[in-house]
Amino acid sequence: MKTLATLLFCLVAGHAMAEEGARSMVRAHLEPAGLVVVGQPVKLVVDVLVTTWFTSAPEFPIFDLPGALVIRSDEQAPHLTEQINGVTWFGLTQTYIVTPMEPHEFAIPRLQIVLHPGMAPGPVKVWSPARKFTARVPAGAEGVAVFLSTSRLDMVQRFDHKPIGLHVGDAFTRTITSTAKGTQAMFLPPIHFAEVEGLAVYPNAPKVENISRDREGFIGGRRIDSATYVVQKPGHYELPAVTVQWWDLRLGKLREHTVASVAFDAAPNPDSRPEIALPAEIDESALPRSRVEDMWRWAIGGVGALAGTIAIWLLWPKFRRYGNALASRRAEQRRRYEASEAVAFALLEAAVAHGDEVGTVQFLYEWLDRSRHGEPPARAEQAAILAQDDHYKEGTEALLARRFGSAQISTTNFSSESFARSLRWVRKQVISGGKATAERAPILAPLNPE
Repeated sequence: MKTLATLLFCLVAGHAMAEEGARSMVRAHLEPAGLVVVGQPVKLVVDVLVTTWFTSAPEFPIFDLPGALVIRSDEQAPHLTEQINGVTWFGLTQTYIVTPMEPHEFAIPRLQIVLHPGMAPGPVKVWSPARKFTARVPAGAEGVAVFLSTSRLDMVQRFDHKPIGLHVGDAFTRTITSTAKGTQAMFLPPIHFAEVEGLAVYPNAPKVENISRDREGFIGGRRIDSATYVVQKPGHYELPAVTVQWWDLRLGKLREHTVASVAFDAAPNPDSRPEIALPAEIDESALPRSRVEDMWRWAIGGVGALAGTIAIWLLWPKFRRYGNALASRRAEQRRRYEASEAVAFALLEAAVAHGDEVGTVQFLYEWLDRSRHGEPPARAEQAAILAQDDHYKEGTEALLARRFGSAQISTTNFSSESFARSLRWVRKQVISGGKATAERAPILAPLNPE
């Protein structure tokens, strides 16, 4: 009778723990919340929490928002441990960066997130709360040709060599580098290099790139514009200053950043000769010109200018659509690259090399999800079975025990060096679906040769 009572008590206690262990929650907030300006990045911070642990990485969706650029941040967020109403919760954070490109209200929909908590009978689907914010063009900045909003803008000018002691035929390159803190590089305005009488100007293709740092993620954007000048005539020259208007998010006002003008002199080149010289006896000013011919030239020039204006007016919508499509395509390429298996594995290797156990767990599951070696969600033990690598199996078990196990198990030693050595082999196995085993396994001679 006593044995039966003990068994019933254990069954009831186990059932209560299973129900308690299956508890989960999700929350979301915007940084900043409410009213922002066009081009100002807004962070959507989504927290998922459980009362036990995660057996696999949470599955966060990728979503689109018309009129805005949405990317998942590569910022490495720490794991969460919170006390809520006397209960200990453990969680992870996913951050989305939403950059509005148009002035209106944006509604971020509810996002479905799939969790894999320990002691749960299966995956758990949760929904993040919907959020809204409004983007506007602030007063005083309506007439700006290219609206740029950032907390800091830096512009640096340099030359491949100083424009000193130049002669006709010499060339030099002027480069202007623009850097905006917290702003995507694609939003930085292009630099226009004005024409200068006596100089030939040849603009070069710009270089646009985003700046990221380890553990901090996205920092800002950088744009590099340059042009090559060729001296055609001797004289005194001045490259005009370059001014960019931008909205200071910290001070809340429109500001200007100016790159200074540059003056220099160019001397004649005695070795420079025109390829074809005009006969000295011909004076063009003395040649007779028909008044009717002048009228015809003016008429043809006017018709050509009118036709060009009409063509630009008709084709402008197409150019604008092409520009928007190009920006969307670049954003999609960036998003695909960030979601690739190679990026996840590189982040995993970096976390292991730095001894970052929190990052190692996060990027391990993210890499397993992207490698698509089995049915989702990816599990560490599936890769261990497929790879048949003891170092990887022991390393993952020890790592997960240290991060999510009980106090008795968490003392298990975890060697990042041993784990790192096995990662590349495991990756090869996972990608090939286990077909690389034969390449690594040694070929043994038969035990009983005839």
